[in-house]
Amino acid sequence: MRPMAMAWDADRRTALVATTASQQIHTGALTFVDVESGDMDVRNFLPGQNTRALTVDGDFAYLAGDVYAEGTGEHPLEVASVAEIDLRTREVTRIFEPRGWASLESVVVLDRILYVMARRPSGHWYALDLEAEEVVASGEMGGYGTLAVHLGTVYTWDKWTDSIQALTLEDGGGRRTVYEHVPDGWFNNPDFGFVRRIRGAWGAHGTDLAWFPLT
Repeated sequence: MRPMAMAWDADRRTALVATTASQQIHTGALTFVDVESGDMDVRNFLPGQNTRALTVDGDFAYLAGDVYAEGTGEHPLEVASVAEIDLRTREVTRIFEPRGWASLESVVVLDRILYVMARRPSGHWYALDLEAEEVVASGEMGGYGTLAVHLGTVYTWDKWTDSIQALTLEDGGGRRTVYEHVPDGWFNNPDFGFVRRIRGAWGAHGTDLAWFPLT
């Protein structure tokens, strides 16, 4: 009932929409939308979990879950999963649960490395090598928020530390502050409005629209 994330599968010209239940229901879904016909194919890839985040990388989508339901502290499961979905067959190929976290918040892929941010525990992250299926870096950012990839860099922005940071794999996981003291003017996570081939992003500075050059 509640749209959480969208992604575009360019090869199949299909929009992917991750939705979650609105109140006290542990059910999420991923809908494949044919943009030409309007046909919809609704699948539940994470039984017993709500869906929280989504990203597409080539022929695969990565869907992150949350064992908590909206409006309740009850959770029949203990560990949230990331499902790898083959977009050619619409079947789950692998499930990742390398850290025993209950809620995931954001996922991105860069150079076949899957970056996952947690909501519970808040702001913790790991980077998983998709070929080796092992964690190659991890860390903590001070609070959950948004992960995004732009021009070969993984950026994160959260409202708890009021900062924009860049993640690295160096020394087992590092982060570099790009901007600090960015005022929080919204209830939801901050978001990046990237401009193609320009190392910068539009975003919210309090309740103002602002341009952030990125390094």
